Amino acid sequence: SVPEMDPRISVYLVDGSHKTVLIDPELTTVEELWEIVGDKLGFTVEIAQNFFIWAVEGDLELLLYADQKLKDVVHKWPEYKAQWSNSSAIKKTLGRKSKPTTSNFKFVFKTTSIIPLNLERKIKDKEAIHLFYLECVFNIVNSRYPCDVETAVKLAGLQAQVVMGDRNPGLHKIGYLGKDIFGLIPEHLRGLKRIEEWEGWVFSEHEANRGKDNIISMLLYLQLARQWPYYGCSFYQAIYQPASQAFFSQEFGGKVVIGVNEQAVHIIDPVVMKIVSIPFRNIDDLKSDKDCLMFRKTNEGQQPEIFAFRTKQAELIHDLICDWFMEFRKAHTNIQHIKKRQSQILLDPRV
Repeated sequence: SVPEMDPRISVYLVDGSHKTVLIDPELTTVEELWEIVGDKLGFTVEIAQNFFIWAVEGDLELLLYADQKLKDVVHKWPEYKAQWSNSSAIKKTLGRKSKPTTSNFKFVFKTTSIIPLNLERKIKDKEAIHLFYLECVFNIVNSRYPCDVETAVKLAGLQAQVVMGDRNPGLHKIGYLGKDIFGLIPEHLRGLKRIEEWEGWVFSEHEANRGKDNIISMLLYLQLARQWPYYGCSFYQAIYQPASQAFFSQEFGGKVVIGVNEQAVHIIDPVVMKIVSIPFRNIDDLKSDKDCLMFRKTNEGQQPEIFAFRTKQAELIHDLICDWFMEFRKAHTNIQHIKKRQSQILLDPRV
């Protein structure tokens, strides 16, 4: 069960560190908590609006509403879990028993689910860059972002530079990190090399980053990851429901992760790290109910393809896709307004 509210609460960052803040257990809203944490981090309102307060436990990451009272979020959390958490549902679908777990509910301050990449790239605030970096590291190390060995080692070398500074050859050598090396290596790649091999590769890359300060190393890390079409996704667990029962014609085999960002819906097989990205312009007939998400993939000159998934987070995925559609329409309207204004100025410079 979720504990009662206390006047002193911890708000976490994605790396597990936290800020302890004072609240009114009866009256403080999510927006007020966001303002308190933003102030602690030294953010202006303009920078802080790229982040917000999430409630997180297990597979459920819920972006909260500004006017919700914190005590209401806490009290309703078991209801939210029953409605949207996939943990027990997916294990049941795959024929596995659910193990009782203790609550690890927490409030997390991290990027909002709607932040265009071109806007993120323009942000120069050092603490904001640090938060973008922490979230990126989390997604890479936990294999939310598919990544090959060569890229993973380059990223690990930059992460080592951030964590340890310039490499000290007498200290930073094989045996220094041991199993801690896995804090730098994507989960799906760890079994490909022995620990000593990973250390040798990473320290070699670490050495190549000598002289780079923390912010430069973080920006280089982000620069590599931002090239991926799935960067900046919100992620959801699901079970792929094939349209065909023929095994070899199935796109995926069971459990998948659905990622949604400004570019597309990305379907990731977490075992083989296969990824299929479907741009929004190719998504049609989007539907959802309490435990099913379905849409049609359209390609000019090709037969439409149905994608169906069983997930208790169907409603959340559906809403996020619709939010991105609204963001596109807003951007399109702004562009049309600018073009109209420019045309008026050309016709009459006095406008």
